[in-house]
Amino acid sequence: MKSILIVSAFVATCFSGVAQYSGKAAEIDKLMTSASANGFFNGAIMVADKGKVIYNKGFGMADLKTSDPVTENSIFNLCSIGKQFTAMGIMMLKEQGKLNYDDSLSRYFPELPYKGITLRHLLHHTSGLPDYFELIILQWHESRIATNKDAIALLAKHQPAIKFLPGEKHEYCNTGYMLLASIIEKVSKQTYEQFMKTSIFSKVGMNKTYLYLANISKVKPLHYAVPYAYDFGSGKFVPDEFEPYKLQVTKLDGTYGDGGLYSCTSDMILWDNVLKTEKLVKKPTMQEAFTSGKLNNGQPITPVGYGFGWFIVSDPVQGNYIQHTGGWPGFRQAFIRYLDKDRTLLILRNNEVTFAGIQKAIENILDGKPYDIPKTSLAYELTSVATKGSAADIRRKFEEVKNTSIANESELNLAGYSLLGFAKIEPALELMKINTELFPQSFNAFDSLGEVYLKMGDKTLAKENYRKSLELNPANENAKQVLEKLY
Repeated sequence: MKSILIVSAFVATCFSGVAQYSGKAAEIDKLMTSASANGFFNGAIMVADKGKVIYNKGFGMADLKTSDPVTENSIFNLCSIGKQFTAMGIMMLKEQGKLNYDDSLSRYFPELPYKGITLRHLLHHTSGLPDYFELIILQWHESRIATNKDAIALLAKHQPAIKFLPGEKHEYCNTGYMLLASIIEKVSKQTYEQFMKTSIFSKVGMNKTYLYLANISKVKPLHYAVPYAYDFGSGKFVPDEFEPYKLQVTKLDGTYGDGGLYSCTSDMILWDNVLKTEKLVKKPTMQEAFTSGKLNNGQPITPVGYGFGWFIVSDPVQGNYIQHTGGWPGFRQAFIRYLDKDRTLLILRNNEVTFAGIQKAIENILDGKPYDIPKTSLAYELTSVATKGSAADIRRKFEEVKNTSIANESELNLAGYSLLGFAKIEPALELMKINTELFPQSFNAFDSLGEVYLKMGDKTLAKENYRKSLELNPANENAKQVLEKLY
């Protein structure tokens, strides 16, 4: 993959640790240096144990054009990790007596048709609200970028149906946290950006943490880590505004609360430490944030709980820990705080190479146990040869890496279509065939394979695969329509 991935010119920015941690830090460094050298990791990683930072290092490039390396001060999009800051804002206002968790959403937005929803529902993702992303994509046609006010106006105008009664289920929903940010603005009489800066970032000393809306904010943060998405068709990393992500990163760039905050490992260390204190809120308030919500039947949210901006996990080996991941075109992030063991792991990446299993490997290193090398994405592995090789080369590569890579149906499907877009039909066909082999119960995989055969002019095999897709999913209208035209 070295030929298609970001050059792994990694830089050690703060490889720190005291004597008792030197062995563990060295083992983490061995793991991550190998990953970077093989093109599987571009970003920054920080590990703290018992309140001490034992590893904090950047790998690869923050900006390919300028050759700026990733450092502990490189600014990454936190993506959904930012939800915990929005939750903190609500918690602080609650302690100040300016709102209550059981306040009705209608109190703040009477124009919205959704009754019975409280701030607690929004915090716990149990509101049943529809996600506003799709609404903006489909209904926002103005040239300017949609903001929170625009998203709320669209919800009021189009009134998409609620998914379930408040408190009946748990379903992750960005709408809730976008609304919570707007509630912070209404209650505090400040913009979300001003509130975050004056009430949280300045108090904590997080001087390199910002609300940054790439297509709206006038000033780009210093040491900005440019997001790079992988173009399966060309086998190259490109800035996130390339298709098919352009629509998402432009139309949805003006909203915040569910995302929009940028930070770096050096600032996030300060955030991690302040969460152990009463500097922002009292201990009982913080404890409630780290406790999973309950549904109307009194049962906790399962299988993984959710508090206020945190997923709540209880593990037989690692004990109780809280975490949040985040993703946006070009960014893949993770923040894990092991409450029982007083450990923290932060991973910030500015590209989308799948390198799954870092968390488990580092847990084992810290516990003094053997660890497995994290797995890479099968789609990336295969497209590394698909861009230059033949179908036979793809098949050989598949046999080589199929047991050491992660197969994701959607990723393989996207890779196949991207290759089709570059008129690489034979490689696309091989990827689609492999996808059906790996996911024999996927109607979509067979539908896509049928489409490739149709483009090749092989109507017999096209029919065969569309029929198989229809057998797996009789409601597949696309397969029905294509087969009608073929007969």
